[in-house]
This record gives sequence, structure tokens and C-alpha cells, in this order.
Amino acid sequence: MKNSIKILILILITFSCETKKPDFNNDNLNVLFIMADDLNCDLGSYGHPQVISPNIDKLANSGVLFENAHNQFPLCGPSRVSLMTGMYSDQTMHTQLDIDLRQTIPDVVTLGQRYRQRGYKSVRIGKIYHYGNPGTIGSSGQDDITTWDYTINPYGRDKDEEYKINTLRPRQYGGTLSWLSAEGKDEEQTDGIGATEAIEQLEKFSKNGQNFFLAVGMFRPHTPFVSPKKYFDMYEIDEMEIPYDGSSDEYLSTIPIPAAISVRWKKDQILLNDGYYDDAVEKLGDHKPAGELRGGKYSLFEAGTRVPFITYWKGKTKPQVSDEIVSQIDFLNSFSSLLGSDIKSRDGVDLSDVFFNNKGNGRNNLVIEAIKRTALRSGNWAMIPPYNGPAKNTNVNIELGNSKEYKLYDLENDISQRNNIAKSNPEKLQEMINLYSEIIGNESIEIKELILE
Repeated sequence: MKNSIKILILILITFSCETKKPDFNNDNLNVLFIMADDLNCDLGSYGHPQVISPNIDKLANSGVLFENAHNQFPLCGPSRVSLMTGMYSDQTMHTQLDIDLRQTIPDVVTLGQRYRQRGYKSVRIGKIYHYGNPGTIGSSGQDDITTWDYTINPYGRDKDEEYKINTLRPRQYGGTLSWLSAEGKDEEQTDGIGATEAIEQLEKFSKNGQNFFLAVGMFRPHTPFVSPKKYFDMYEIDEMEIPYDGSSDEYLSTIPIPAAISVRWKKDQILLNDGYYDDAVEKLGDHKPAGELRGGKYSLFEAGTRVPFITYWKGKTKPQVSDEIVSQIDFLNSFSSLLGSDIKSRDGVDLSDVFFNNKGNGRNNLVIEAIKRTALRSGNWAMIPPYNGPAKNTNVNIELGNSKEYKLYDLENDISQRNNIAKSNPEKLQEMINLYSEIIGNESIEIKELILE
């Protein structure tokens, strides 16, 4: 770029009475906001021994990597709406997919709108709000036009060549395990086209001096797992180590018989469980797609909500690994603070110092919601109240967190949430129950069988 522009980079996501004055000079501060679909913390920078992710790792080594970052709702559409509005799902009324933002909260002011109000160009490339992936690639999906000045919808070779994709269900790609080692270059894929468009936008803003909020949403690694062949060739399947958790007979008795048999066989199986109806559960073996974390998509356990989150501000942030609790519903308030805006969401917290200034504390408490169920994180403690409904969705082998009893976990010593200490630590449990009731009230919710689509 010929001209120097100040850029803040992030990757992944009612009103207050007063404004905290941030310790920043935000003149000409621009934002490049990068999102990836269904990406968990299996990255080199997050300590995964096999994943090769040099570019993300380079960014992480230069900025602040958050090890305790959470989405608000472990499902695509609701989590994205909460991120863009700073509101819990009980306010947005988004708990399922394919709901337009203005259908339930017509007057809300979104993160992108905040920037538009301050004279910035707010631009979307790719998937920020919900899309059917890959079905609606190339369209605007469930987009909110009021958030943006203009949008770009990339459409690449991966869409044209869907007929080549290997899939466990004929002609189904997004809701089942599917993959393709594709011919061609990065720039021909939908995400490659999106990245190229982003570079062009940055070049344009560099030349014309226009302040910007540029949101770039990647469609991968959501299924189908499509990328140029060179990325598949980086991994030797025969050399992949599949973690084994030493599952006991007691644990195996709690999971579906085909999955238990598969674990006992301990064959070289590498297909992962991504929350969709297919035969991947039976083929999962002893591979743990969530690593040491328990649960997954739709779950109140840690694997359902933890996400990778990295911030970088050249010349401002210092390289750091942070274990502060942060949530995507805090983005709106934190960015509003950078803009000097008094407008804040009721449930978001201003974490601008934590995100960008290497100081301050994260959240003390965090409420997590998953399909009308809520749980509480407070410090290193996690509490899941009793809920009716199945403990596990057996179709996709994901533990949902439902139980007739309270669950209490000390995450500092039990990050895998295998040791429920609710009965052995009644004082701490009561403390968590009281705090939980303070925050959300005492309503109990009847949970029906979860339907995944």
C-alpha cells in the first residue's frame, strides 16, 4: 500500500448512562474484522500439535491471543446476531437459523451501523450474518442491509464443482461430512476470492483516505471441507496421531453402541463429528474433535462456546496470551468505546482495554445459552443447572449438558469437565446458583428433543 493507514485487526465474536474515556488516540483508526465459519481452537497458535496454520500463528504471535473467548450461543445464526448487536438471544429472539435480524429487532443499531454513524464506510465481504453454507454462497444470505454501505458476495470454483465433492449423503454438502481435494489455485475458491476482494478494498481505502469498518467472513472450515490439493498434501494421513482418552467401560456405556464399538476398535479413523446427521459418529473412533474440551456445537459444555480470538493493533498492542474471560457480545460496547460513543448494549461489557491495550480485566461472569438453556461461567468455575431433555443427541454424539442434577466444574483443574463436584462442594454450588439467579432469574425451562437441521 502506498499510503499508511491505521488498521485494527480482529479474528475469530438499551443504553448505559456514562461513557468511559478510552486511553487511545483513535484518529483515523480503521477496523479489519475477519471471521471464519465453524473454526474451533485447533490451531498451531493454540497449541495443537498437528494443525499447520502459519498465517494465523503469525498474527497471534504479533497480537493478543485470547484462550478464554466465547461465543454467546453455539449455533451460527444466533451467535452472529448477538455479536453484531451486543445482545443475548432472549433479547434478539434468535435461537434458530434463517431468521432475518429486523424481523425480531427492527430498530436495533448494529456494530456496522455504529461506524456508519461516525462517517466510516461499513463493508461486508462474505459471511457475517447467517448463510446456508454452501447452499447460499454467492447470495446475501440472512444479511442486514442497514449494517453496510455496500457488500460483496464472492462465488468461487468450489460452488461450480460441488458435483465433485465426496459426501456421506448424496448431494448434501453443508449438513454432512464432505470434502474435496480441489484442483486449481487459492484465488479460484470462494474464500480466496473474498480475500482478494478484501485486499482490493484496503488498497482503495489507502488511496482515498476513507475510514472503514471492513468485515470479511470466510465460509471455511465449515463443511464441505474444500481446499486446493496442496493443503491436503501438507498432511500425511498415516502419520496423524489420533488422541485416545483412555475411555473406561463406564464411559463407553454412556455413548451409542456403534460409537463405543468404534472406540474399542481404536482403528485409524480421522473423520470428525461436526454436529450433523451422517455416519461420522460411527466412524469417529477415538478421535476427539473438541480436543480436551467436552461437548460441541449446540452444547453448554466448553467445546460448544470456546472460540479462537486474536486482536492486533500495529504499534499499540504487545504480543500476549490472555486468559481473561471475554465474549462476542462485548464487541459492540468495546468498539463503541473506541469510537467515543455513549450508545452501549445492556449486556455487553466494555473490554477495549483488554482487547487493545494489554491491560484491565475481562468478564467476571458470563451467561451461555444453547437452545433455550443457559449456564454460568464465573472465573474458573462453570455451573450447568438441571434441565429436562436428553443428555446427548445420539444422532451426532454431542453431549448437550442436560441432566436432572446440577453440574459444577472447576475448570482450572478439570478443563475437560469430567468431574462434577456439585455434591462435594455444596457451598460453591450455592454461591453459583445465587449468582445465576441474580443474573437471569429463577425461571425453569422445559427442554424438548433438540432438532438439528
